[in-house]
Amino acid sequence: MKNSASDDPMEEIRRFREEYAAKFDYDLEKMYEDLKRLERGDDGRYVSFENGKLVPIPSRRRSSRS
Repeated sequence: MKNSASDDPMEEIRRFREEYAAKFDYDLEKMYEDLKRLERGDDGRYVSFENGKLVPIPSRRRSSRS
């Protein structure tokens, strides 16, 4: 049971989306790079499963564009 309009999950999602976009000056490429960084984890390392074992592989960081 909702207590107020501020309990609306969609409003929370919209607020978060707006704050996140503003953090990157609404630049989609900057947001994409940040999401990829978060996906990789802070250290940017990747892993692969070979023969059922976890194997580190070299970072796949993209070169920065000028």
